[in-house]
Amino acid sequence: MQTFLGYAVQNPNLTLNAWGVALANPTGSSPCYAVPLTDGGSIDPSVCIPLGTQPDPSDDGHLAVLDTTNGRETDFWQAVYDPASQRIVGASSGVSFPLGSWTECPGGCWGGDAANFPLADGLVTPADIQAGVIDHPLVFSMPEVGTGAPRYPASHNVGSSTLSGHLVDGTWLRMDPTLDCAAYGLPSWQVTICVALQQYGMFLRDTGGTLGIYGETPINQGGAAAWSALGLSGESASFSSGFPWSSLEVLQAPAQQ
Repeated sequence: MQTFLGYAVQNPNLTLNAWGVALANPTGSSPCYAVPLTDGGSIDPSVCIPLGTQPDPSDDGHLAVLDTTNGRETDFWQAVYDPASQRIVGASSGVSFPLGSWTECPGGCWGGDAANFPLADGLVTPADIQAGVIDHPLVFSMPEVGTGAPRYPASHNVGSSTLSGHLVDGTWLRMDPTLDCAAYGLPSWQVTICVALQQYGMFLRDTGGTLGIYGETPINQGGAAAWSALGLSGESASFSSGFPWSSLEVLQAPAQQ
């Protein structure tokens, strides 16, 4: 963990309106159509997506389409939105799989993220922060992910660093459960995340330029107002310098499903 603190804890933040994941929830009236992929992946021949659905505005262009009618999630990386047709007209990669799956694809694939975690899982949402309670594990990115095999529940690893001791995709961290998260003078949203890290931890999902805990990009659920109503604005919200990152611990991988 001392090594981790040196290379990974760079400008830690919670993603808000960029570099997170946009969500879409189709209904019976949503058009269903083919979305071409330029790099790879395997999505359903026809994906139902509400008109006007947009991906995260960052270069990652993440979008998770949660189709409860057909029991399918389709995750996109670098999805492209066409304002004229109000449709997603392509993506670099993507994958379709049953809703509720623990992975986009057990054997590794061209999916929505490096670890092949379902994009909709683990996100901090405006509703979580408003309630002051997060009842699930979180997911995060960091610089210089290590090379080698992933750790379960990741089924894929895209490492960039060959230095020893660097975490690989799927690594599970938690905050020391003996800490009093309220004792550090942190804003309430950071206390909420600190407690969630104690109770559920966070899994490494992808490489990023900073240590970023993934939040929902609410571009399809009210836009930036969803976060600004909670006093959070911009692409991301920075953690306070006193946040106790040094009290993170590495956990053994959970039991495989």
